[in-house]
Amino acid sequence: MNSIKLALRNLTRQKKRSILLASAVAFGILIVTVINGFAAAFVQNVSENFANLEAGHVFVEGVEKTASGREVSIVRDDKAIMDAAVAAKIPAKYITKRSSFEATLRNEGRSAQLAISGVDFASETFLPDRLVFKSGGLEGMQDRQGVIISEPIAKRLGVEAGDRILVQLRTYTGQQNVGEFSVAGITYDSGIIGNMSGYANKDYVNELLALSPDEYQTVGFYLPSLDGMDQYGNALYDALKDKVPVFSRDKTAEANPIRAMMEQTKKETWTGIKYRVLTLNDFLSQVQQIVNVLNTVSLIILIVL
Repeated sequence: MNSIKLALRNLTRQKKRSILLASAVAFGILIVTVINGFAAAFVQNVSENFANLEAGHVFVEGVEKTASGREVSIVRDDKAIMDAAVAAKIPAKYITKRSSFEATLRNEGRSAQLAISGVDFASETFLPDRLVFKSGGLEGMQDRQGVIISEPIAKRLGVEAGDRILVQLRTYTGQQNVGEFSVAGITYDSGIIGNMSGYANKDYVNELLALSPDEYQTVGFYLPSLDGMDQYGNALYDALKDKVPVFSRDKTAEANPIRAMMEQTKKETWTGIKYRVLTLNDFLSQVQQIVNVLNTVSLIILIVL
């Protein structure tokens, strides 16, 4: 008790020093709390937006090598994937099957780069809830060549809903191809992630990619929440590898999981289709690295204070 009394007496006698110390401690805790809160909210927001953009949390891609050694993305028969999803007990709210390509959109001398996702609007019933239109709408997608683009892309091209635009792309085997879209709808600017992709009808996207109507490139499993993505991804991987050839999910030595998996396709040889299991966390590994830096900075600030 004498030690406590002496400590309290020292605090009251050195009021300015005590107030300064308390303020420094409070300020340090405030900075750490703000930075950590910002980092957590940043990851949450980016993850949810990316999940909506890619229509899933866990993904399976098919990779095939042509006779010339070129890698192509394609899923011809998904029975093994669906059986593995049932065996892994994936609690998917939605299952999406998409084809996509990187395109150059052109209109009267103007151009814009955009990733076009082929969507089956009859089955992806959740997508309309994610799109807020400035002009046009989903009714325009009844046109087989309809496309939905964001406001910044529309401004860059100088187009409005109902206008026709040219699209330049490569087929899934790498051949140059050209098509035409009708702007069905223009969505409000939702930030950099929302402006990365446009939406078109999957059957027309498949035609431009030279895929058959029942083929696609990626199947996505949309989970009830962001929790457990890696757990379900690993379970799906374990169930799938017993049925078909699958690329390893070993990520021990590589900071970027996507890059590590892409390197596998260059080093390995196989026949037929080999599958790759990915999760949203694999795509956002670099975002997580940014968060780790922010957390480290906040810890250093706390130590200095």
